[in-house]
Amino acid sequence: LKPDVTLSIVKNRKDTPGELQKLYYHENVYRVSAAADGFREQTQVGLECMGEVDSACIAEVLKLAAESLRLCSAQFVLEISHIGILSAFVDAIAPEESVKEEILKCAGQKNLHGISRICRERRQTAIYVTHDRQEALSMADRMAVLQDGRISQLGTPRELYDRPASRFCGSFLGDINFLPGEIADGGIVTAFGRFPLTGEWRGAGCAAIRPERIRIVPPGTEGAFSAVIRGGSFGGDRTQWRCEAGGVEFQVCEAASPERRIGETVALKFDPGFLLAME
Repeated sequence: LKPDVTLSIVKNRKDTPGELQKLYYHENVYRVSAAADGFREQTQVGLECMGEVDSACIAEVLKLAAESLRLCSAQFVLEISHIGILSAFVDAIAPEESVKEEILKCAGQKNLHGISRICRERRQTAIYVTHDRQEALSMADRMAVLQDGRISQLGTPRELYDRPASRFCGSFLGDINFLPGEIADGGIVTAFGRFPLTGEWRGAGCAAIRPERIRIVPPGTEGAFSAVIRGGSFGGDRTQWRCEAGGVEFQVCEAASPERRIGETVALKFDPGFLLAME
């Protein structure tokens, strides 16, 4: 495994008193993944300053980081970490030296799941802020989705994923279809049929369902409707199909999918209880 970029740079740096060295890098590094005992490769870009680092140097680095993010998107968050924060956190939850060492080891590996496990074993509450939805869903016992600085929805990861309270929450946590139609009496009438809804339907403007909750079933299955495959993206263990029914396009995720043709007509069925009334 490739070493962490920072450690690699420091080890190969020649220390010259009174000198400031700056190095820009763009490298692939390895991090511990959620899938226990595994690693994932990710691209890391950064600027290392070594030597006589002063406030002006720190300000320059932060300005460059903010400007780099601004070029990617007008909406960004610059997170600033400090070893003092980590030290205070470790001292607060782990007075034992052995536990401190384990937490610092996890921190060095960027192993958030290891830190989460330690907190859970010690019955310590930890709040973690991330924009990585997979990280949030896999780590949290309870999670909150923030929108414009306010809590949009709070609950367990499964509750938020399966029962999003808004279009924003639904889209933020993963792919989701929004189906138009006329809503009345606890159901929705679409161009390809009428279907019962889950949740408060009064005041709803559409229906929502995750792609993996739409199944391709044998023709003639009760509650199924016909759709045409318009495109697809093969992902190995699953395929994301783009289907059309009644002039409405939506995504269907099929696990271990067989060969299918563009233009092929298939029978689809919504998993009961997962077609949600949505704002």
